[in-house]
Amino acid sequence: MPDAAPPLLASTELSASNLWRATTTSAAQSRIGTGCKVIDQQALNGGFDYGDTVAISGAKGMAKSVVAMHVLVNSLLADEDSNGCVIDTTGSFDVVALAEIARLKVTDRGSQDGLTAQETAGRILDRVRIMRVFDFVGVVEAIAELRSFLESISLPMKEESHKTRESFREEVADSEDEEDMLEEEAQGLLASFLRSLHYMARKHSICALLLNGVVPLRRDSPYSSNDLPRKRYHQVEQDYHVSVFTSTTGKPSLGRTFTHNLDTHIFLSKVPKMRADAEAVFGGHGDDEGKSSAEWASVFEVISDRKDGRTGRWAAFTAEGVELRNAF
Repeated sequence: MPDAAPPLLASTELSASNLWRATTTSAAQSRIGTGCKVIDQQALNGGFDYGDTVAISGAKGMAKSVVAMHVLVNSLLADEDSNGCVIDTTGSFDVVALAEIARLKVTDRGSQDGLTAQETAGRILDRVRIMRVFDFVGVVEAIAELRSFLESISLPMKEESHKTRESFREEVADSEDEEDMLEEEAQGLLASFLRSLHYMARKHSICALLLNGVVPLRRDSPYSSNDLPRKRYHQVEQDYHVSVFTSTTGKPSLGRTFTHNLDTHIFLSKVPKMRADAEAVFGGHGDDEGKSSAEWASVFEVISDRKDGRTGRWAAFTAEGVELRNAF
């Protein structure tokens, strides 16, 4: 029987923590925002923290990718030595939109070194690494590759932590039939992955952004009365309404395990812009033409936040092309 691993001393952990703080740049201690004042000030209190794991959930067409690209470009502009990594799971990452956002932000700030805005934007794109994957195993392998790169240019990793993550990676690689996994096993695998991602983000002071879809709120139960444990579990899920706006009809996919393993969770939705628009959509008195002409505003809502008390804060914005603007 192998010997048990020796316990870690608190003094050792404190020394490592102090060393990490001493080697962290001042830029990494600041927050990074979207560049849209109404979002950064009203909802985020300045932006996202480096070292945090953040999810942006929303239905298709809610500008999740645009918001994430604004954060990425702002981070690259804040530090000329910084780099970004995009893990594309759908093959639809819009590099042209990223280049346009970079060009617009460089134009607003003013180009340096005698370069045009287009040339400076090109240099920014040179610091973005794009990795395309096709399934969850590919995501895990991409994160492992990114982690190896970060470790090669950072402090040496503790052997115990390295063994823990390697065992996790092997477990995922050995999963041959993901569709047949039970729901509990899938949630456990997701939680393990998120903990590994959170550790990497915190250790290397990077802001990890996860884009997540939504699923409809369940109105009736598909389970029979004989399946009481599942029915009770489903009843909890049925009442899970994350937004302060009751007009929203969806919730973040991947379940509560996903939300509980995040530092900050953003939910994007749409609501009628003015009272007349709400009456046309929900009042039941307007005709189809009135409903179709109603104006909508996008809502950037913080539905969970571990440490800064921003839960429940929100801001209304519009996404016009690749630009984020105040809705009012």
